[in-house]
Amino acid sequence: FAGGRGEAIRVCIHASGLDFQHNDLPFPAYQEKKSSEKNLAWHNGLPVMTVNGTAYTQSLAQLRYVGKKAKLYPTDDIAALAVDEVMDIVQDILTKCPQDKDEESKKTKRQEYASGKMKSLFELLNQRAEETGSGWICS
Repeated sequence: FAGGRGEAIRVCIHASGLDFQHNDLPFPAYQEKKSSEKNLAWHNGLPVMTVNGTAYTQSLAQLRYVGKKAKLYPTDDIAALAVDEVMDIVQDILTKCPQDKDEESKKTKRQEYASGKMKSLFELLNQRAEETGSGWICS
């Protein structure tokens, strides 16, 4: 589906001009593939990226791979560390957002999260951008 964990990968591929084949899998098609596929990469969610016949999972690993292939990922170790930190902070923001079946409880938990941990993570991102003097995390 549009967005989701694969969106940053698709944007990176598009911006780079890399040649690739994109196969959207609607949820029912993914479930069918998952049940018939022996390769365990397909049993653990999307996105799955196939390179040279091998299927790979983990969106951040895929994003780093595509970024390197597209020369959009830093070769300098410290700059790469900064990029990785940002990618992991964003992942934390997404995955640590509270869930609850009760909508009112979920709303309350998310408000607390937004004013606490999430706010702290965004402040760190802002600090990193200010430290470079360029407004970017890496300059």
